[in-house]
Amino acid sequence: MNIVISSMIDDPFDPPGSGRFGGGHLFLFDLGRYLIRQGITVTYICRKNSPTKNSYERLGDKCTIYRLDVGPQKEILTFEVSSYLKQLKTQFINTIIQLDKVDVIHTSYWISGLVAMEYCQNNGIKHVNTILSLGRLKHKEKKSLSEYERFRDISEITVFNGVDDLIAICQDEKKSLFKLYPELKQNINCHIIANGIDENIFYQRPESSSDFIRRASYRFKQGN
Repeated sequence: MNIVISSMIDDPFDPPGSGRFGGGHLFLFDLGRYLIRQGITVTYICRKNSPTKNSYERLGDKCTIYRLDVGPQKEILTFEVSSYLKQLKTQFINTIIQLDKVDVIHTSYWISGLVAMEYCQNNGIKHVNTILSLGRLKHKEKKSLSEYERFRDISEITVFNGVDDLIAICQDEKKSLFKLYPELKQNINCHIIANGIDENIFYQRPESSSDFIRRASYRFKQGN
């Protein structure tokens, strides 16, 4: 089986921190590692966000990564990434047609979903999309939306209704999805799959009288 994991707003091999906004890229890295351990071939496709990175790398018998040379070769905000949708779609298709038969394309966030969706539909490829963030949850108190927010809103509905399966990371996210997006089709498939944590690595922090943050987080159970 060959699975493509695609994110146009993250590079799964970037380290945590270093000015990044969240941990979505870490989830994609761990997902790929898990699939490879099951004997599945994984191909990552993302946007090239640094001139020092290779556009193509083979990372073993069952893992490769393609970085699309679209937009500036640096970390940019998500609304800036969305302005390159046409170029991303073109390069995504040019890349994926080079691969052996693809069974599943897993995208993260609505931008990546929009890039891959039409190709999946035209070629009978199962499309799974991780929600990652809901636009209407962010701007539900706003009386008026910016042009970008309106475009994102329309695009999210298109992606949510167009993919085969959606993944929410918790019950609250799934509830918000159905509450805030009444335009969703009735037979939409949304599954809850929490981002995994390796309990052999993440454990209770030591309680230090000089470190309030570590002291406050001491109460969390191991693995949280």
